[in-house]
Amino acid sequence: PAGSTGNRCVECHMPKRTYMQVDPRADHGFHSPDPLLTKELGIPNACSDCHTDQDLDWAIDWSERWYGDKLAQHPQRTRARVIAAAYAFQPEAMQGLLDLAKDERIPAWQATYIGLLGNYIPHEAVKAHCQAMLSSDDPMVRGRATEVLGRFPDGSQQVLDSLKDDMRSVRLAAARRLICSPRAKALPSPKLLAAALRFSPAASAPFWRSWPASARSQISRPVSCQPSFRLPSCGKPSSC
Repeated sequence: PAGSTGNRCVECHMPKRTYMQVDPRADHGFHSPDPLLTKELGIPNACSDCHTDQDLDWAIDWSERWYGDKLAQHPQRTRARVIAAAYAFQPEAMQGLLDLAKDERIPAWQATYIGLLGNYIPHEAVKAHCQAMLSSDDPMVRGRATEVLGRFPDGSQQVLDSLKDDMRSVRLAAARRLICSPRAKALPSPKLLAAALRFSPAASAPFWRSWPASARSQISRPVSCQPSFRLPSCGKPSSC
């Protein structure tokens, strides 16, 4: 009814969730409540937050009666299912991610699809999509495409090209991939990387002296133990 809590837009489309076990924050995804996804994937829904005296099937029944067609056609349901399948490494999710990417206008989602497409290397369709995304206007998308391309056996040159990107975040993604990937065919010179990342020569000198050896040491290490690319106060590359 008018004036009730349930009548407020934020209660349905910006429900509060506790993040990092610290504090409740309003969800800025502006999604529509979809109890069916709660049953399928465990995604919370705002209907059950208010109607605590009813079970999940009741919420599904009423949401399908009122909004069934709209929910079935809404991108959020398709996106949730495809992303869940990609996290589970299901083969069919690769094409689903590519289909979602075709019409995606939000860079954050586009970058998410690219990252998950990395699960399907070395498929040529994944490489072609990531190559196309290197020309994206958004640095988050270019950086993620650079990272995934660097994991292809023949992706070293494209990663090297990304060291010349206008945005430092993209250049960092390229450098991180070069230092972590055992598949890189050639390591750029320390001077080239220093210029690309724009560290001051004095501050970065200790790091660059040790960089080629530390990069080679990653070849036999599993991906889970590869270091992130950062320069701590000690001037040495980080380790896991």
